[in-house]
Amino acid sequence: MVFFRLELGITAYGGVMVEIDSSWTEVEVKAIREQLSRILQSALFVQSNRQSRFLKYIVEATLAGRVDQLNQFLIGLEVFDRDESY
Repeated sequence: MVFFRLELGITAYGGVMVEIDSSWTEVEVKAIREQLSRILQSALFVQSNRQSRFLKYIVEATLAGRVDQLNQFLIGLEVFDRDESY
């Protein structure tokens, strides 16, 4: 997985631009993403694209300080490719 630091607290991770909450240090973000990568490479997650997408989404939302915005509808749309009518 690719991680690099850009200006203004914005990072590119796995080809996705993510703004990082300023409460996380660069060292913490790197450590969290390295651990996430290890988890996603485990047998359980390699076998399940849905679980992998969910875990990655939740971790990235946490790093971006968007935990309070997470809900079933948003996860359905953004993680599980549901349409807006579900």
